[in-house]
Amino acid sequence: MVGVKSVQHIFNYYKKHGYNTVVMGASFRNIGEITELAGCDYLTISPDLLEELLNSTASVPQKLNAKDAINLKIEMRSFINDESLFRFEFNEDQMAVEDQSYVFVTTRSRRWEAQLTPTRPASR
Repeated sequence: MVGVKSVQHIFNYYKKHGYNTVVMGASFRNIGEITELAGCDYLTISPDLLEELLNSTASVPQKLNAKDAINLKIEMRSFINDESLFRFEFNEDQMAVEDQSYVFVTTRSRRWEAQLTPTRPASR
């Protein structure tokens, strides 16, 4: 649920500080992750998980709310003039280090893979 915690934090941070943006959660493994993000701006949900949600009788209370986020105590952060602090904070963030180890760039004819951290061997 590291990804869920990350999306919750991102949603609350952006809504608290009035950023005009849409927060979207994706890559869900089960409906529990989806229901934890009820109230997020957008969620991309696979057909199998949508069907599972449709067939469920469990209630899905709203967990994220932009109006509630305004009252949270979340400090505004900026790393524009402090690269070393950015690198430190990045390495302290489990989602950034473990789940976001790779970036893929795709064109119609090619795919490039960039490894951001040396945590896993690159594969094609």
